[in-house]
Amino acid sequence: MGLNSVTASPNENGKVTLNLSPEQDDPTNYVYIMDGWNYVLRQYFPKGTNMSLLTQEELDQAAYSLNTRPRHTLGGMTPSDKLAETMQ
Repeated sequence: MGLNSVTASPNENGKVTLNLSPEQDDPTNYVYIMDGWNYVLRQYFPKGTNMSLLTQEELDQAAYSLNTRPRHTLGGMTPSDKLAETMQ
């Protein structure tokens, strides 16, 4: 899937939903993100980055880095660790 658009929408609970799909009503491509997501995203993709020019390898590297980064909100676990724990 090519990344055609990224939209962010605030939820009633104060969190933000990031939609990575060209189809606005396609829930399979929604990612629920934490506070400070823009700061984290900008560490990998500076403001003004044309996302359509990024390679799949660049996106995969950023995703791997984000998913293996310990999170305070997960008690020091990484998202990957938390997912593995949940799936057991």
